[in-house]
Amino acid sequence: MLSGMVSAEKRYRKLLKILPKRFRQEAQRELLEVFRAEYAASRNAGGNALPSLIRSLRLWTRLLLDLLLTAVAVQSQMLLERLGARSRPSSSTWRQSTAMSRIFQDFRYALRALGRTPAFTAVAILTLALGIGANAAVFSVVHELFFKTPAHLHEPERLVRIVRTQRGEVRTSLSYPDFAHYRDHCEAFESLTGFDSSGLALTVGFGDEFFPAQGMMVSREYFQVLGARPQAGRWFLPEEGQTPGTHPVAVISHSLFQRLLGGRPEALPASLTLNGHPFTAVGAAPAGFAGASPLEPPPDLWVPLMMQPLLAPAGGDWTLQRVPHHSWNWLNVIGRLKDGVTAQAAQANLDAMAAYLAENYPDWNEEMGARLFESYRYIPGTHDSIVSLSRLMAAAVGLLLLIACVNIAVLLLARSSARTRDVGIRLALGAGRWRVLRLSLTESLLLALGGGLLGVLIADLASGLTRTLLPYPIPSFSGPGLTVLGASMALAAATALAAGLAPALQTSRLDPFSTLRGQQGLDSRGRLRQGLVVAQVALSLVLVCSAVLLARSLYAARSVDLGFESADRLLLQVNLRFHGYSPQQGRAFVDQVLERLNRHPAVKAATATVMVPFRGVWTEDVVPQDPRRQESPGNSGKLSADPMAPGTNAVAYRYFETMGIAVRGRSFTARDTPESPAVVIVNEAFAKHVWPDAEALGQSLYYERNEPPATVVGVARNARYYSLQGETQHQVYWPLSQRYQPSFSLLLHTGPLSAQLVQDLRRRVLEVDPSLALQQVSTLQEVVDNETAQYRTSAAAVTLFAVLALTLAAVGLYGVESYLVSQRRREIGVRMALGAGRGRIQRAVLFSAARQTALGLLLGLPAAILAALYLRTHLFGPPAHDFLTWLGVPLLLLAVALLAASLPAHRASRINPLTTLRAD
Repeated sequence: MLSGMVSAEKRYRKLLKILPKRFRQEAQRELLEVFRAEYAASRNAGGNALPSLIRSLRLWTRLLLDLLLTAVAVQSQMLLERLGARSRPSSSTWRQSTAMSRIFQDFRYALRALGRTPAFTAVAILTLALGIGANAAVFSVVHELFFKTPAHLHEPERLVRIVRTQRGEVRTSLSYPDFAHYRDHCEAFESLTGFDSSGLALTVGFGDEFFPAQGMMVSREYFQVLGARPQAGRWFLPEEGQTPGTHPVAVISHSLFQRLLGGRPEALPASLTLNGHPFTAVGAAPAGFAGASPLEPPPDLWVPLMMQPLLAPAGGDWTLQRVPHHSWNWLNVIGRLKDGVTAQAAQANLDAMAAYLAENYPDWNEEMGARLFESYRYIPGTHDSIVSLSRLMAAAVGLLLLIACVNIAVLLLARSSARTRDVGIRLALGAGRWRVLRLSLTESLLLALGGGLLGVLIADLASGLTRTLLPYPIPSFSGPGLTVLGASMALAAATALAAGLAPALQTSRLDPFSTLRGQQGLDSRGRLRQGLVVAQVALSLVLVCSAVLLARSLYAARSVDLGFESADRLLLQVNLRFHGYSPQQGRAFVDQVLERLNRHPAVKAATATVMVPFRGVWTEDVVPQDPRRQESPGNSGKLSADPMAPGTNAVAYRYFETMGIAVRGRSFTARDTPESPAVVIVNEAFAKHVWPDAEALGQSLYYERNEPPATVVGVARNARYYSLQGETQHQVYWPLSQRYQPSFSLLLHTGPLSAQLVQDLRRRVLEVDPSLALQQVSTLQEVVDNETAQYRTSAAAVTLFAVLALTLAAVGLYGVESYLVSQRRREIGVRMALGAGRGRIQRAVLFSAARQTALGLLLGLPAAILAALYLRTHLFGPPAHDFLTWLGVPLLLLAVALLAASLPAHRASRINPLTTLRAD
């Protein structure tokens, strides 16, 4: 052993060279004494139970940390000397308890103390890191969504969003004529801008290269209202946004600027083609510019709204003009308030302009208005959903952090109780109570440092997970920034100090003489520990109950009978209106593409549909034939029933086969052409409502356009198209050939999907028209999953935090019971010597844990009920007073508590009474 210490001391002397030469001799003696003491303690503590490698790692880790802290202290003294704060320290003055040296001594002592209890240190740091990491992850996403200013926006506090209202209800988008009136007559705004955030599928041609891209149509004021400056070139000129189709110009994104022009400003303006039409790129947006909302994916290029007739001709004249009986509300509107104008004054200005439109254009603006929202980032519906989810996750991680704080307090109390005699000796030797308190708080700060650093790493990983849990993508999110990291470290320090304050105060108030005599006065400390465990259980009950309710809600949402099959269904979205197809050409395209796809060996069935479930609503007024009134004298051929507005869809043949929807009667076939008699298929809900006492097959439906009636040739099984909740909606299906729409989705029932199969199917479609831009490729299962995304987000996030809370509560209970067993060894030994059996001892420990758990459940129940009432808006299916939840969760917590206490109970039952009494 002596030779081993000599060789280890030689290595340690080499490490001392990191100290400045002038102080190396002064510090060397003390540091070598520390080394010898640590080396002896390591050999005695490890014995033969630990491998030599582990003993060496523990020893050198403690020595290196101690040496680094000493080096920092010495360097600080040198800095103070240079600043004239003190003279060069001698060997005696170096050891004096100056303020700076005492602080570093406290840190060295706390570091060595934590190193001697690695299990406690690891559990405390990990507990703190989980709480800090979860909070930092959620805060980083919330910061991105609500507080971080989108790139290149100028004075965003003056930006507002303007939405359309109808009969007092928010309808979000505006028509172009209404937007133009608000823009040209606004007095409270510097200007307004309108843009179509739904996207514009484009095929870009540059030289010999053709590739798909995503565009956005914006008004001429778009970039100026947001306050962005071009990276190169210019923005749109006023005259480029006045006359439809006369100025084919575009602004390209930074990435497209780099790809096509190599980032060379002199290359602008540049010629390119969009969907076969010649355009001129006049400017490039700066890197990172993505508009006003972090949820809007940045497009590849922007074009003026006036290019709509050229790039989206099938929209018709009514997209930019007022056409009788037509109105297209398609523009999101953002405005910049004039300097000094309040939101109330701007709303009054909007109300006056809306009243003018309602009076002068009643056919288009009856009972319509405009409302101002100061949250410019999102439309109201999206804003409310994000706020609700953010509050839910913030509340969950806040509870988790509180539970972690209580857990650390429990661990520190148990640790301070085990060190009571050591503290008593210090107090008896003259250490002040402030010094003892400071030592305890220093340990808490070191735990905060370790927990904060580890929490930041966890946050960096968890923030990506949190972002994926949200039902909305955040394209601009890049992880926690400096603001989040700084807040995380401050939160870690505050949490650790709050958790360590009670143990530190308890320790500093000890009576040294009573402590040394063994009368430690631990009753109040034990009650405090047990009270903290009760608080942990109560807080855990709130979180676990919420998680179970949300998980059952998600299960209920996913268990809804949709009425169709979603597995192995691929969607390829096509929009022929951007490519100038006539209706006849569009029908021929659909027939040709479906013929090619149905011949593919991996395709079981292929069809086309205008409406995809849960993606928008299409309704048309119909009047069902009333046989009783029509057969009455003088009423033949007249419509007498009230009009209805059922959900409408136009589908190609094989649609019901592809979707797995059973049809009574017949499905559509290739013989249902524009020249053949009009036919429709209705769902069971519509048939039962309209013809409750008659057969629906053969009945007629009349449209208010004075078109010939359509004959009902089939009754389809009910399917949910618009919502998972409520009654099944009425639905009418038309043949796509008879109710042609240029925008539709190709729907394919295939085998297991793969990237190669998707590319092969895309290639088959593009072989019909190579210039076609397939806007979106997804699966029907993804569409269904998006509908349950809100419930999935809530359930996944809160369940994860609830599991962590349950684990922390179990750790806290285990720590308390283990400490109580260790403190009551003599009492247990006496009871066993007097005849108490092992089973009785185990039951006593388990009863103590059960009692604390039951008290925590009782105290946490009112808070859990309030949390359940708050969650009502997030629940699908089970009510907030769900019986299984309120019965199962307390039983689960009780089982976890008993499991956590079982190991201390087992150890208590194995105590040898003779050994215990002899040692005492």
